[in-house]
Amino acid sequence: MSSKVGNLQSLESKLPEKLEQRLEFLKQLRVASLELRRISVASRNKVLSTLAEKISSQRQQILEFNSQDVEAFKKSSSFSHVLLDRLILTDARINGMIESLSSVERMPDPLGRTLTEKTLKNGLILRQRSDSFGVILFIFESRPNVITEAFSLGFKSGNALVFKNGKEASYTAKFIYELIDECLRENNILRTSFQGPAQASREENSLVASTRSFDRPCDSAWWRSVD
Repeated sequence: MSSKVGNLQSLESKLPEKLEQRLEFLKQLRVASLELRRISVASRNKVLSTLAEKISSQRQQILEFNSQDVEAFKKSSSFSHVLLDRLILTDARINGMIESLSSVERMPDPLGRTLTEKTLKNGLILRQRSDSFGVILFIFESRPNVITEAFSLGFKSGNALVFKNGKEASYTAKFIYELIDECLRENNILRTSFQGPAQASREENSLVASTRSFDRPCDSAWWRSVD
């Protein structure tokens, strides 16, 4: 852990103030990831159920923000019909978001499970137990409904999370991030355990990645493969 914090500190002299603030938040995420392992599964499940309720009650606002993203993307030079289909949210897709949260809530606690166990000849017992990764960076482009899927799986398994969305989903993603933040606050969970960051330049992203602050960088394709 100390070497990773050291990597962050070594960049301070060449980072703009805005990025220094982002890196400071990453340090807090590292600490938060350790605290999340101690939170009961009941508390983690409560966050997920609260988020499902908020997604349901704020459905119309989500659709309105998504409509803004869709209209802006139609005028974008990077427009494609494939990405547009991924970007659009419907009542059915929002229902899927709610169901995915409920489904993960019903799953058994993934932390602290004994996966294998054996006794050596000298009587020493060796156990392989499940644990969290620590801090996960999740990158996705135009599919805002994966936010709740990725958050539920990552949070339930005790990880601090950083989300990096594509600009085409900006309005929708920002609103969902705010709902997640509300859920953490209302359930007295460390708000530093989650960050849905604003857009950043490639240079900034490269500098952040070089700090090795993340235990598991992944994208939506990887996440779906382990779901």
